[in-house]
Amino acid sequence: MTTEFIRRNDFLYAAPISADRYVSAQTVVAALSSTVYSVPIAIMRDLCTTHPGVAAGLLALAIRHMSLLRVHLQSVQGLSPQDLVCRILHQMTQLAPAGPSRYDKHITQAVIASYSGLSREVVNKTMRDFESRGLVRREADGIHVADYVVRH
Repeated sequence: MTTEFIRRNDFLYAAPISADRYVSAQTVVAALSSTVYSVPIAIMRDLCTTHPGVAAGLLALAIRHMSLLRVHLQSVQGLSPQDLVCRILHQMTQLAPAGPSRYDKHITQAVIASYSGLSREVVNKTMRDFESRGLVRREADGIHVADYVVRH
């Protein structure tokens, strides 16, 4: 499983628009409460043909997504597992916020491991280390990430 966070007003599309039928190679699972719209491929094709602005908008979103992915890959290249988990925890406070410097408690270590590309064991060990040093705290409304970790 590879986890990818879809931001508000974003889309996930993995099949060519010329395909007559979309058959997903992935399963979409919401890590948090979400509203997901599934649009049949034939309708999307008709929309793009009839309204070229829709196609241009989808292309712009895809380009932005690829650009963000490229920046993310460049920023994590060569990071130690601890630094990578620091970066991911900071991202979680933005992608799944539960208050200032907090992320939603429903984001599991397995999700963080999948998102980071690290093993669950490495994430678990790093999180335990952060907790023992007071850098990460489990609270009723979410997981609090100390400013040191967020800025690291």
